[in-house]
Amino acid sequence: MDSAIKVLLIEDDLIDQKAFTRLIEEKNISFDYVIAGSVKEAKKLSEEKKFDVIVVDFNLGDGTAFDVFNFIKDTPMIIATGSGNESIAVKAMKLGAYDYLIKDYDRNYLKVLPITVNNALKYKKNERDRKKALEDLRKNEKIYRTIFETTGTATIMIAANSIISFANSEFLNLSGYTKKEIEGKIKWFKFVHQDDLKRIENYYQSIKYALKNPKKFPELESHNEFHFINKQNEIKDILMNIGLIPGTKRTIISLLDITERKKIEFEKEKLIKDLKNALDEVKTLSGLIPICTNCKKIRDDSGYWTQVEHYISKHSDVDFSHSICPDCMKKLYPKVYEKMKNDGKT
Repeated sequence: MDSAIKVLLIEDDLIDQKAFTRLIEEKNISFDYVIAGSVKEAKKLSEEKKFDVIVVDFNLGDGTAFDVFNFIKDTPMIIATGSGNESIAVKAMKLGAYDYLIKDYDRNYLKVLPITVNNALKYKKNERDRKKALEDLRKNEKIYRTIFETTGTATIMIAANSIISFANSEFLNLSGYTKKEIEGKIKWFKFVHQDDLKRIENYYQSIKYALKNPKKFPELESHNEFHFINKQNEIKDILMNIGLIPGTKRTIISLLDITERKKIEFEKEKLIKDLKNALDEVKTLSGLIPICTNCKKIRDDSGYWTQVEHYISKHSDVDFSHSICPDCMKKLYPKVYEKMKNDGKT
C-alpha cells in the first residue's frame, strides 16, 4: 500500500461512505483511504496522518468544508455537494480547493473521482515544481545581484520582454536614474541613441538566438559598440557584452564606458594623420646640384638655369628675404658702406 494514494474522505452520509468504499473495492482503485464523519474527526485524523488528497462533503454535521480549510493548508482538496451553488464553488476555489463536484442521486460523481484525484495530484506536483523553480530563481537572483554589485562594470539583467529587471550601482551612475525609475519599468533600448537603435535591436535579437544555438553561430561576437544616452541626454561611447542566464529567458548585459578611450583614439588618429600630411608636404634637397661657378645659377632637371634662391624655394619649404652682405656693399656702394662703418653698423 506504500505506493497507493493516501485519501481522506470527510463524509457524514453513511450511504455515500459505502458507495465510496464499494467503488474503490470493485474498481480495485489504488487508494489508501480513511473516512471521517465530521469536521472534528477529520481534524484529529489530519494531525495523526499525512494525506495526499482530501475529498470532503460540503455540508457536514458539525460544520462545512470551509471549516476544513482552517486546518488543511497544503493538501489538494476536492469538494462534493448535493446542491450546485456557484457562490459556494467560487469561494471554495478561492480558498484553494482543486475541484468542485456535484453529487447526483445515482452517485455517478464517484466514477469521475479517481480521475479528479489524479489530476489534483498532478496539479499539486506542478505547483510544487513551480514554487521550487521560483525559489531557486530567487536564490540565483540573490547570487547574481551580489556578483553584479561587486563586478565594477555597469551591468543590467534583462527580462524576456527587454525590460530591465535589475541594474547595479555602476549602471545607475552611468544612466543617471534610480533603481525605482528603472527596474521593472524601462526597456534597455531606451538608452540606445536613435542613430544606433535599429542596428542594436537587430543585433540583440540575433545574439540571443546565437547564444542559444552556439554550434550554428560559433564566430558571432557577443559584444558591440553603440552611443548611450543618459538621463541628462549626455552621449557616451559604450562597449557592451551580452550573455544568457542558463535555464531562464533572461540576458545579462555589461556596459563599459569607452568615451575617454575613443577620444584618445580619435586624437591619436588625428595626430598620425597630421604628421603624415606634414611629411607629405616636406620637400628635401639631395644629390649633386649643378651650379654656375660665376653667377651661381643652378641647372634644374629640365636643363634650365635658375636663380639659386628660386631653385631652393621650389624644392623645399624655404623662403628668401633679400639683403646685401658687407663685402658686396663695399664693392657696389662704397659711400654707403663707409657711412655705415662710421656709424658702427657693419
